[in-house]
Amino acid sequence: MLRAGLTPISGVMRRLLTGYGLDHYPGRLDLLSDLAYFHEFENILSTLITYYIRACVDQENMETFAELAQKFYYTTVPDGYAALHALRDLFDPGTDKRNIIDLLIAEGEEGDNNIQFTDSGTSLH
Repeated sequence: MLRAGLTPISGVMRRLLTGYGLDHYPGRLDLLSDLAYFHEFENILSTLITYYIRACVDQENMETFAELAQKFYYTTVPDGYAALHALRDLFDPGTDKRNIIDLLIAEGEEGDNNIQFTDSGTSLH
């Protein structure tokens, strides 16, 4: 029996997405977005968290890392998951990643999600 909104094809696609795509290319934003889409129909929060954390840990480009962290936050906040705080616990103080996370948290606390994405990258206002 299928859950509402899922078809046999979508279940197969989700398994291919995680079993091949994200296992081989953990930082691909398009694949993570696809996984987030499947989460809208089936609660796969733990899977989503696992892959976003792996992508954030593995990411070496700090602009891409900031974008990943932000998307991780927006994807999981409806479920009550504190993605930025979870990431904050992973990185030592003073590291580039921790500084970015601290800045994102501070910006969020200052109000109304002042973090904007542009075509050329992340802009913090």
